[in-house]
Amino acid sequence: MSLRTRALLVVGGAVLVTLVTFGWIARSVVVAGFADLERADAAERLERVTAALDADLEGQLAITRSYAEQPDAALVLRGLRDDLYPWRGTPGELRDAHIDGILLLDGLGRSVLELTNGRPLPVALERRLRDNTLRVSATGDPSVRGLVTSEAGVAAFVSHEVTDGDRRIGTVVSVRRVDGDYLERLSRRAHVEATVAPVRDRRYRMAPAPFEPEGVRSVEDGELVRATAFLTDPAGWYTVEVTTDVPRAISAAGRAASGRLFLLILVTTVVGGGALLWWFERRLLSRLARLTTLVERSDGEDRPVVALDGEDELASLAARIEDTLTSLELAQARLRQTNAELAVASRMKDDFVSMVSHEFRTPLTSIRGYAETMLRYAGELEDDKRALFVGRISSQTRVLERMVDDLLTLAQSREGTVRAYPEELRVADVAAETLHELVLPVPVCLDVDEAITVIADPDHLRRVLVNYVENAHKYGEAPVTITAHAGPAGVELRVRDHGPGVDPEFTPALFERFSQASVGTKRTARGVGLGLSIVRTLAEANGGTVWYEPAEPGSVFGVRLPAGPAAAPASVGTADVVEPPVGAAVPTA
Repeated sequence: MSLRTRALLVVGGAVLVTLVTFGWIARSVVVAGFADLERADAAERLERVTAALDADLEGQLAITRSYAEQPDAALVLRGLRDDLYPWRGTPGELRDAHIDGILLLDGLGRSVLELTNGRPLPVALERRLRDNTLRVSATGDPSVRGLVTSEAGVAAFVSHEVTDGDRRIGTVVSVRRVDGDYLERLSRRAHVEATVAPVRDRRYRMAPAPFEPEGVRSVEDGELVRATAFLTDPAGWYTVEVTTDVPRAISAAGRAASGRLFLLILVTTVVGGGALLWWFERRLLSRLARLTTLVERSDGEDRPVVALDGEDELASLAARIEDTLTSLELAQARLRQTNAELAVASRMKDDFVSMVSHEFRTPLTSIRGYAETMLRYAGELEDDKRALFVGRISSQTRVLERMVDDLLTLAQSREGTVRAYPEELRVADVAAETLHELVLPVPVCLDVDEAITVIADPDHLRRVLVNYVENAHKYGEAPVTITAHAGPAGVELRVRDHGPGVDPEFTPALFERFSQASVGTKRTARGVGLGLSIVRTLAEANGGTVWYEPAEPGSVFGVRLPAGPAAAPASVGTADVVEPPVGAAVPTA
């Protein structure tokens, strides 16, 4: 799997996980928020129900107080006016006031008088009212209102004491049974449907006041939220629960809103994630893949340029890679060149050893031959023959000496230790002496003014002339001419032959070590290939220069050396050249 694919999978997975997580969190937040609204709505509904209940009991308390504060109430409780009280509360009046019954109880809780709306009170409820009245009386409260429970159900209970002066002599109790009619009136007043029933779950401890519930419990039941408040009876013994069912319209709206929000998040995330992936692919992955492709194709000979558009880190990395590859190519080119030079040097070394061996063998063989002949026929050789043999041994020895000097000069030039001991020399004298020492098949024409002098090492000047002349006889054709003239830059010595000349392609390497050119169409002579290189080294050691120029026909090899006092031209800086006199041919041994 490529890095590009892995990166897309990682980024896509991250986007998906982010989508799911964010959507779940958003949905949870929305649902929780709407659930809080439902609980708040349930609490507000219960508050309206308890407020309506409180208002209803307050009205019932007003009726009860009116009965308790009548002067006849005390007379009735004392048993003095039993026949006078009933006309004050007829069954029709009680029904109009929604009162099921009124009890006048003495101080011991005994019923003295009972008025109903035409329906007698259940015995269980009447007994509970008397018991509750006695408990309430013990608290010292003048009036108490609340709900009581019995086997007959739940009833709204209000009591108010009857006093005679400062002495309490009894209690007036009114009761309303909490039935369908009561709940309907309560619901209309509260604008909320509610139910009132005895508590079945006794694990809850209720607060003593009936209208300050300890808490609200919400139970989700299908499409409804059932909210319940728990109340106590006036004595705090029995409890009732007031329940209202809240439609889950808010929750449904919350679920719908959370669904729309999740869809919005999904669309936004898909669009944003797609845009992010597109940007990630376009600005990073595709450019990274292109960079990888360019680097992989960089192994070929015709490699592309490693470069990316932009000014970011990838573009900088591509530039660094391109610089590195270019440096590697240059290093490889230098290494190939070095290897080629080493191969050439190795081949030249082998050729040099072979050529040196051959060049040394020729004079050594000649010397050995003449020496053995003289030893074998020492008593028989004539004086002229002996002189000839000794002369030839001497000339071959000088050849060997020149070859050894060339090798020493080569070693010194490589180490930079070639030293010259210049002095003022007459060019004509040095050239004549040099030509007399050489053994050449044809004479050399020497055209040099006797007055021309140079400042140079005499041995170096002789070796320069020897190399030039021998090179002309090896590769050129007669006649060979040596000329010299003084100019503004110094004394120029020229050695010209009339051969085919040097191939122009070989001219730049003419004065390099081990360089040998082909003359015409084939090599005409063997050599070590050090002569012209030695000439350049010796000329530079004496402050001079060397050059080659073609002639028609032939070749001209020249050397320019510092002029002596006698050879300096009269007007330095002019283009005039001192013409040498016509010379004669100098015999060469």
